[in-house]
Order: sequence, then structure tokens, then C-alpha cells
Amino acid sequence: MLDLALRANGFIRKNDTWTRQNLTAGGLFDLDIVPDDDHYLCTLRQGTTPLLTVRRDADGVLNLVVTFLKS
Repeated sequence: MLDLALRANGFIRKNDTWTRQNLTAGGLFDLDIVPDDDHYLCTLRQGTTPLLTVRRDADGVLNLVVTFLKS
């Protein structure tokens, strides 16, 4: 189900990583989502610099995606 939601919101899957870019007033940011056991590692980065990495369950990932897309 998470795969469908990510695809519907413009995320692209390469190998096991889902990625989407978002242009904000602060610049261009990427959100990478990688499966990790029964959770997901979510990394917010600007270019190649990671700014924040969190581990979330599927519901937490969806909340993070909504926040990322609204910014």
C-alpha cells in the first residue's frame, strides 16, 4: 500500500530506494525512503548533504511525505 501512495505522489523507485525532489523557498530538497526491516529509513537531503534521517513505520512515512510535499 505504501508503494502505491509513494508512486501516486511522484516518488521514483530505483533499486530499494524511493526518491522525490521538492523545490521550496529554501532550495531543492530530496526525500529518500528505504525499507529497513519492518520500518523505513527516511533521509531528507539537500544535494548530497543529509540533513535529517529518521526511522518510521508505514504510517509515519505517509505523514512525513505529506509534510514534505506541503513545504
